[in-house]
This record gives sequence, structure tokens and C-alpha cells, in this order.
Amino acid sequence: MTVPALTHPLTPREAECLRLLARGESSKQIAHTLGLSSRSVDAYLGRARKKLGARNSTHAAVIASTAGLLSEP
Repeated sequence: MTVPALTHPLTPREAECLRLLARGESSKQIAHTLGLSSRSVDAYLGRARKKLGARNSTHAAVIASTAGLLSEP
């Protein structure tokens, strides 16, 4: 799998949402964990998906993980 060169890096919140998604949490669970609305989580995941050129959020989490973008801060 090739990892795209990011023109715009993931924001800390986008990376955190992807990190939690990679752990198996749903958008609703992520929202509860981070104290956000589900719409906000979906927006963060959508922006991350675009930046990574992923087909869906799960694919984005795999790409980001493979690229080492999901390491704990």
C-alpha cells in the first residue's frame, strides 16, 4: 500500500478520531469519548479521509496507521 504525501497534515483532532476508529470505536463512541457531537466526529473523519485519499473512514485509519500517523502524542 502506498501512502500519499500529505499536502495538509492531519490535525491532532483528525488523528485522534482515526486512532479511536482504528481501536474499533464507532463515531458515536468517539463523540462520547472526546466530548464532541457525532456530526463533528464525522466531519473530522471526512476531512482526514480526503487528505489521505481514502475510500472510507476505515481505509483512512489503515492508511494513517501504516504511515505512522496515529502514534500517541
